[in-house]
Amino acid sequence: MKLALIIGIALGILTAPSRAFAYQAFITSGASLLSGPGADYPPVADISGGEPVEVHGCVGGYGWCDVAFQGYRGWFDARLLAYPYQGQRVPLISFGAQIGVPVVSFSVEDYWGRFYRDRPFYRERARWAAKAPPPGPAQPRGVGGPHLPPTPTMQPHPPSHRAERPQAEPQ
Repeated sequence: MKLALIIGIALGILTAPSRAFAYQAFITSGASLLSGPGADYPPVADISGGEPVEVHGCVGGYGWCDVAFQGYRGWFDARLLAYPYQGQRVPLISFGAQIGVPVVSFSVEDYWGRFYRDRPFYRERARWAAKAPPPGPAQPRGVGGPHLPPTPTMQPHPPSHRAERPQAEPQ
C-alpha cells in the first residue's frame, strides 16, 4: 500500500511539469489541425471556430502552436488562436511571449512517432523530416473552407484513424 502511494506521488511529480505548460486557448476560425508547423503538412482533423484547445507550446516567433483537442494532437496557426488575457481574448501570435507560452521545437521523427504511427502519411516521414519549418505563419489549409461542419465539432480526415488518446488527467 505504501509502495503504491509512493509510486503514485512520484509519477505525479514527474508529470506535473508537462501539465503546467498547457494553456487553454480558443480557435477563432475553423481550420485544419496539421501534423507539423506549416500549412502544407498533412491534416489531422478539422476544428470549428469557438472550440477550446490546450496549447503545449509554440515554435519560435509564435507562428505555429502545438495543440491538443479531444484526443488529437497537432499544429495550429497561432493567428487563429485566442487566449483569455486581462478580461479579453487576445491573438496568441501577438501575446504568446507575454503570456509565457513556452517555445518548443519540432521534429518529425519524434512528434510523428508519438502521435501519428497509425496515419498513412507516417510512411512519408523521411520526406517531411527534410522540410524546414516556416519562419512564421502561413495561411492554414481549410480556413473558412466549405468542408468544415457548421456546428462546433471536429471531424477526422479520412481514413478516420485516431491519434493516441492521452490519459485523462485528474483536475
